[in-house]
Amino acid sequence: MQMDRTDAALRDWVLCFNQGTRRCIMKPKRQRMRQRSIFQWLLPIAACWFLTGACGLADESMKQAQQEGKTKLKQEWKLQTEKYIQVARDEKYPRKGGFYPDEVRILQSLLNEAPTNEVDVEFQRICAAAAVPMFSGDDRDLDGNYDHVLLQSFVWRSVDRRDAQQLIALLSHHCPRYIVYEPLEFYLAAQWPKSIEPLFACYAATKAPAVKQDIVFCLRRAFPSLRDRFPADDVFIKRAQSWYMGNRSKLAVNTKYQYLVSQPLQMPGVDTTNLFVYQSQ
Repeated sequence: MQMDRTDAALRDWVLCFNQGTRRCIMKPKRQRMRQRSIFQWLLPIAACWFLTGACGLADESMKQAQQEGKTKLKQEWKLQTEKYIQVARDEKYPRKGGFYPDEVRILQSLLNEAPTNEVDVEFQRICAAAAVPMFSGDDRDLDGNYDHVLLQSFVWRSVDRRDAQQLIALLSHHCPRYIVYEPLEFYLAAQWPKSIEPLFACYAATKAPAVKQDIVFCLRRAFPSLRDRFPADDVFIKRAQSWYMGNRSKLAVNTKYQYLVSQPLQMPGVDTTNLFVYQSQ
């Protein structure tokens, strides 16, 4: 009898021990599952935070690189331009029309000598600019004129390098109506690519209404009769492109174009209104 009670007590103790051990084993497992669940929930948040921070740092690095590139190039341009203007004035060297062309030439030369990454940064910055101011007319206003001169210099550079891709990218963001003192359409037709095709390509590529207006302004100067016949911009552009592409082999650039500076008095029977004339003329 005593033995039965002992055996029963032993069995109860073993049962309790096993259950307690099972609870001791199961409890850490549940904790691990709960911890894993929390980790899985926090991981995407942490990843987003990390990527946001990384993108922010990348943006800041890009902005800093743009500012440093602009500052270095701009300061060197100002230094050389101020020196050039001072020497010219000391020597009383006459500059009809001011130093505007010289400012563009100096900056273009600096772009050609600058490291590629600095030039690329400035090119991206000027393309991304909301607007590029007009030339102030004051040769001493180098700070205010810098972006305008930079845009002009990049156009010159693209033409000199026969870089159609860069030229179209540039004019699709900002289309100056004049390149220094020459109408843009005349400059492209007379220099390189000896064609105004880039203007049609830029009109199709740009999404900026102001740029479209500038392109239309240049082409309406070039084709006044088509401008009068087709007042709607899109229709005019399509008609002008069609006419130009169909006749370009027979055309020559009109050196008497009325929008050129310092044109002599008009002569009877000489076409001064159209950018192109037939080669026989």
